[in-house]
Amino acid sequence: MHGALRLIEISEVVCEFLDRRTLARLARTSRAFEEPALDALWKVIDGPDPLAKLLPRSKWIFEEDPV
Repeated sequence: MHGALRLIEISEVVCEFLDRRTLARLARTSRAFEEPALDALWKVIDGPDPLAKLLPRSKWIFEEDPV
């Protein structure tokens, strides 16, 4: 890998241009990009669901909407 890509600032800029799917793959496959890719993934969260899914399934509580 080129030495410039080891700079965290460069990695962060690269991650700004990637979609969520690519960021997730990059975080799993490159130690140099793991932290910047995860930071970019968690920068914007579309509601509480992604956070709730970090809990074990045994802790999930499903409530029905009152009609």
